[in-house]
Amino acid sequence: MNYTAVIGVYNEEDRIEITLKNFNKKAHIIIIDNYSTDKTVSIAKKYTEQIYKFKNNGAHGVDYYKYALSLVKTNYVYFASAAEIVPLEVLRVFDFVAMGDSGFNAVACMRKSISSGVWTHRNWSNPERITTSALFARKDCFDFSKHRIHSERPLNIPRSEVLLLPANDENVIWQFRDYDVTVTELKHSAYGVIEAKQRFDNGERSNILKIIILSVREFFSSYLLDGGIKAGSIGFFTAVWRSQMRFNIQVRIWEYQNHKTLDDIKDIHKKMKKKMISEVELNRIKK
Repeated sequence: MNYTAVIGVYNEEDRIEITLKNFNKKAHIIIIDNYSTDKTVSIAKKYTEQIYKFKNNGAHGVDYYKYALSLVKTNYVYFASAAEIVPLEVLRVFDFVAMGDSGFNAVACMRKSISSGVWTHRNWSNPERITTSALFARKDCFDFSKHRIHSERPLNIPRSEVLLLPANDENVIWQFRDYDVTVTELKHSAYGVIEAKQRFDNGERSNILKIIILSVREFFSSYLLDGGIKAGSIGFFTAVWRSQMRFNIQVRIWEYQNHKTLDDIKDIHKKMKKKMISEVELNRIKK
């Protein structure tokens, strides 16, 4: 086995065994557990002894990836997910590249997102965009100084060293999104908070017009350009959710720049309430 599959988990007892079978006897397996409270770890022990604890906020940050790489003994690593299945053809490519004689140091492949049994996101029109951040690569090819949400594993190698697989069912990662409305809102909120802070810290600012334009553009991009319209109702809902997430991210940036975060709001209201109470007490004293 020429590479290591690293799987970050939290309470994944319903999905983890299928994921482990996907890599069993094909790769070394490392589990990084975010202190699960279900049977995730006991299930994982049937497939690997390499199980470690690492606390994170639900999104894998730089510290997570650096910790993961410190555990990997092979030259190549694949950052897997309990939500995904890697087809046999892609596994063969991973093994081929990990042998070290292919001339490539990373493999980039598109995702096929499935919601309610339906393919909802068809953004395969520009595969080149994923060649700067890969799930599979030689472990010394990552540059985490460029890490940001939705681009967690930036590479520091030339494009010529990245093998880009064709966008078809045999050569993409199948992502099964076990999301209903509630889970979607929770996930988007968690990621949105992190992305908004990163964007603000990197100098991005927002305004009402920008918020409107980006939100509307996200909907039409997801629903029309990416083919969500072909997925029926689920495709429409997904486009709305993506637009809402973009709206929330931009509003959070606006909150940062205008000092309207939750702490700011609490402080403003506290001052207003104190002023009102002072007036009440002053009126009582006068009487």
